[in-house]
Amino acid sequence: MAAVLILSSVTVVSAATEVEINNSIMMGLEWLANDQEGDGSWPDYYGDEATTGLALLKLCEYAKEQGLDPYDPDYIYSSNVTAGLNYLYSRMSVVDLSLQNHTAGASGMIDDPDSNGNGVGIYMSGYNSYTTGIGLSALSVCGLPERVVNAPNTVVDGMTQAQIAQDMVDWLAYAQSDYNYDYTGDNDCGEGGWYYWALDNSNTVPDNSNTGYAVLGLSYAEDFGSTVPQWVKTELNAFIGCIQDPVNGDENDGGSWYRNIGDTGIFIGTNILKTGNLIFEMAFVGDAPDAQRVTDATDYLARHWDDASGNNQPPGWKGDPAQYQAMFTAMKGLEYMGIDTFDSIDWYQNFSDVIVAQQEADGSWISSSEGRGNPTIITTWALLTLEKSSPETPMISVFVDIKPSSCPNPINTKSKGVLPVAVLGTYDFDVTTIDPASIRIKLDPGTDGVAPVRWNYEDVATPFEGELCDCHDLNGDGFMDLTLKFDTQEVVALTLTDEMGETIPLTITGNLMEEFGGTPIEGQDCVRVLEDKGKKK
Repeated sequence: MAAVLILSSVTVVSAATEVEINNSIMMGLEWLANDQEGDGSWPDYYGDEATTGLALLKLCEYAKEQGLDPYDPDYIYSSNVTAGLNYLYSRMSVVDLSLQNHTAGASGMIDDPDSNGNGVGIYMSGYNSYTTGIGLSALSVCGLPERVVNAPNTVVDGMTQAQIAQDMVDWLAYAQSDYNYDYTGDNDCGEGGWYYWALDNSNTVPDNSNTGYAVLGLSYAEDFGSTVPQWVKTELNAFIGCIQDPVNGDENDGGSWYRNIGDTGIFIGTNILKTGNLIFEMAFVGDAPDAQRVTDATDYLARHWDDASGNNQPPGWKGDPAQYQAMFTAMKGLEYMGIDTFDSIDWYQNFSDVIVAQQEADGSWISSSEGRGNPTIITTWALLTLEKSSPETPMISVFVDIKPSSCPNPINTKSKGVLPVAVLGTYDFDVTTIDPASIRIKLDPGTDGVAPVRWNYEDVATPFEGELCDCHDLNGDGFMDLTLKFDTQEVVALTLTDEMGETIPLTITGNLMEEFGGTPIEGQDCVRVLEDKGKKK
């Protein structure tokens, strides 16, 4: 298929005002709601499942912005949401999961994608990784964890939305590409990404288009309360490192390729679309905005910001029409990473000016310079970009070990000593990037918590990846840990005396140092609050 070339001849437009942007969104939402099919779907070239997911993502995020439950009859588009989700449920299937062999890869382990232990994952029909990632995004934004699904004759009837989301996460973990297969070339980025279908120890190379949508689903699911195994991020980190062009003085420096460095064919070259996905993935694995590889990626965006656009090449986003998928992927990457401007570029103002100017009188956007898609999916990309729709700014999940080398972790409420706690270093997390003074231990994550009285660096424990409040007593693993001491009585004052005889989780929060972006961190471990034997019954 020949690449469609659209010259950078965008109609000169004035800056869109907030009122104009809001009016544009309202018109677009009305058009989108009226475009829904009788079976609850929204149709498109890429598959009805994906377009339906993106439409629902937009409608449900808009409801949340109004402070409404998307199912609330007072929400004007509640019936569209219900019908759309029922369509997605009808397109879901169940598959048995298998262990993933990463012994020669980044995690170095045999990894289990089955986070909830039920042995199965849920995926969506069509281009499975693409549709499942988008469907998971929609479910996570539209749903409530405890809401029970009433969808007769579907595999998810009677499940809670949280259970469905976790099984979709588990399928994406299972579908992620693995290290142990035959490469087709030295430059193939075969580990840690996603292809159109599950790569269960397969010999197919993933790409950074499907990967972007898979990671979108995983990130929204984390916000919804789903568990994404740490090894999924470890493997993805390897893919990021492979797919980003090295900085060596050429025009591709810092940008993202499709399957490998120097790939050929229709997907030849780096571009803004795939580099937006790359930045989003970097944020998901915990990169700070000023991490060097993030800076390399935004430098790429800056160099190509005024380039023409098309179907992958030229690499920019501008045109008449503009490249709407490129604007969407760049928006979600920059917004999720927390980057408002780069190289003096106000990316949102640039995007919103063009999107508002190119909207049709009926509220839709009918074409994109990539030459694919129909008005429905192009309209969803436009609306999601206008409202800067992305998951919450990421938080780095860390391993925490209270009373290292002890299992379980008893705490005596009468103790006048200190409570030792370790934040654990791993293969891909350096504890020396943490600001120790920012660390707090909390019973309720929403409270101020207790600060440590002192800290040090030593290797004292090994991460435990089982259920919260289970534990092991393993010592060091070769990675440096941040060890902290808390005044036991200050910790007890967090109302632990109300929990006598109970095993309860405590939360550790903090931030990376400013030079590493200041990203929030959070982890949990449990303590057994010993009963006061001297207390009269």
